[in-house]
Amino acid sequence: MRWLDRTGLANAAPAAQGALLFAGEPAEYGLPLAASEVAALQALTRASFEKAGLAKTDRVLFAVSQPGAPAVALAAQAIAPAAASVAVTGPKGRLRLLSTIKTLKPTMLVTTPCGAADFLARLYMEFNIDPVELDLTKIVLVGEIASPGVAKRIGKEFEADLAELYVDPIFGGALACRRAGGAWQAADEGTLAL
Repeated sequence: MRWLDRTGLANAAPAAQGALLFAGEPAEYGLPLAASEVAALQALTRASFEKAGLAKTDRVLFAVSQPGAPAVALAAQAIAPAAASVAVTGPKGRLRLLSTIKTLKPTMLVTTPCGAADFLARLYMEFNIDPVELDLTKIVLVGEIASPGVAKRIGKEFEADLAELYVDPIFGGALACRRAGGAWQAADEGTLAL
């Protein structure tokens, strides 16, 4: 068996007509997905968010990015039919994030553990705002594995249900979910060995 790195994988799977390329920044590789593969990835993402507690009444705000890839936009598009609304904002600029939250009034925030912890600290120290005032009922952590202490603290301070998603590092699809420190659940049986 030979393991492929990102460059080797890109060479092993040349882009077909109409494929969507996922690349890093700077683009050291380009990995293609056909439309049917993107649809399958979006179905797994939707299933993972539903396991994370996504409801039809949720207003979701993504405060994450994956430079060089359409992953965040595709994830937002994937869950839009299962939510009241979905918006995407950049993760940089906590004052901008606060302003966006005040304007859009999301019930679910999707961010990284570091982003959530930094935002929490700034709410207290810079903005003098109690996180509960933002009315976020669900926080979904992606992109990094949160330490149990950080995850617990974020959920407690926002008084929000907390879930973590395991997200494919290249294509950005959510493949598994863990709620409140419980066991990981694959989006679909056979997707991942957990």
